[in-house]
Amino acid sequence: MFKEEKVGEALLILFSLGFLLLLLSFFFTLFAHFSNIILVMENRGAGSALREGFRFLKSHFGSSAGLYILLVLIQLGIGFAFSIFQFPFSFIPILGTLIYLFLLPLQTLLSIYLTLFLTATLMVFYKDRTRGETVEFQL
Repeated sequence: MFKEEKVGEALLILFSLGFLLLLLSFFFTLFAHFSNIILVMENRGAGSALREGFRFLKSHFGSSAGLYILLVLIQLGIGFAFSIFQFPFSFIPILGTLIYLFLLPLQTLLSIYLTLFLTATLMVFYKDRTRGETVEFQL
């Protein structure tokens, strides 16, 4: 029916398109984070914040991407460790459910805290990188 060569080519194209989509979504996520930070920190309009976010990423892409990947890996690692901690309690019939119901809000609060930590770290990073430029920071 199909030759192995054709199937291999189709899979290569499919995985290449998937990887390209993954890279584009990573860039868009990073772009959205910094555009939101600029929108809040500099009190700009949406269009101006999008342009400034693109300009910022164009000039600081390597360090921005590296910091973002590090922070996301820390967040995923802590969430994974918490899930491993919760796993043994799933084997205890009634008590395990009660323990899980106690740990679920803690996991949610930890996730919220880590997301705030990621955002605050990116804000400090943006402020540090644009120190020479005029940036108004008001609370």
